[in-house]
Amino acid sequence: MNQSWFHLLMISKDPQKNYERTIKSIVPYILVCLLLFVFVGYQKNWNTAFLVLLILGLIGAFEFVCAKTMLNVTNQNIIQKAYLSGRLVSWIVVGLISLYWIYLFGFLKALPLILIVGIGKMISLKK
Repeated sequence: MNQSWFHLLMISKDPQKNYERTIKSIVPYILVCLLLFVFVGYQKNWNTAFLVLLILGLIGAFEFVCAKTMLNVTNQNIIQKAYLSGRLVSWIVVGLISLYWIYLFGFLKALPLILIVGIGKMISLKK
């Protein structure tokens, strides 16, 4: 498997800690995805809610594959690139999801969701 494809979402500088963080965040991530699914389903429609759930599920699966693949990497240059890329990609994903929510609900209705996700992302990146 080509490891250069899977070093995008490493949040911790230590591959083992990154993998452990990913495993610990599976249950909260699933709960947040289900909460957003219900929220979007009631606010907009259920087809859009399924699309949101699918996108978030793919993002979560991709992050898990990245963390699992990076466990075997020992090259510090690749680990450093993965760490910097992971921080950048995670903020880009938050930004794109926020823009999608603004498109769906309008700015004022999407603002609480954006603040919750932004604050959660800042807390998770600080750890």
